[in-house]
Amino acid sequence: MTATLAILISVLVVWMLALGWCGYGKRFLLALPVLLAGLGLNWMWMVWGLRAKPFENPVIMAQISAVMYAFCALVTGWMIGRFVRQWRLSKIERESEV
Repeated sequence: MTATLAILISVLVVWMLALGWCGYGKRFLLALPVLLAGLGLNWMWMVWGLRAKPFENPVIMAQISAVMYAFCALVTGWMIGRFVRQWRLSKIERESEV
């Protein structure tokens, strides 16, 4: 694995974790700038790193794929957060012994 590929995978993982965290805490307005930052980085990599034209089909498809990844990470984080919140609410407390 090259260093460039390792960096790209690391950035993708951090981006997905950030979107999952936004979903977990129901921070949907914060997810929008995170999404736009990821799309911007993806676009810059495609255009400047790979020398693609900004509106070529592969670039558009990569952006659509990134939006789908983002949506899945956000919804997964939201579902995990919902599960955890419901789990905490269903906790049964012991009655104190008198």
